[in-house]
Amino acid sequence: MAEKQPPSKKEAETGRALSTSTSGFEALDPHDPHLSHLASLMFSKSGEWIQGELEATVDEYKLLEQMNRYGGGQGETFSWAF
Repeated sequence: MAEKQPPSKKEAETGRALSTSTSGFEALDPHDPHLSHLASLMFSKSGEWIQGELEATVDEYKLLEQMNRYGGGQGETFSWAF
């Protein structure tokens, strides 16, 4: 049976062992409020950008639908050209 090692300097200071997790996030670690605010702002702005991209795509498909409807059924439909 392995002997228990004495606590490391950090463990002695914080009262807990170092994490073996690959994540850099520790729920009990104090955080920088400014960094937290910036992260929230980034996610908010990213969400707004994604919403705008989705709305633009929906508008483009609505336009294509109208173009196909008003095309008069001439045997050809409009589609995305790649």
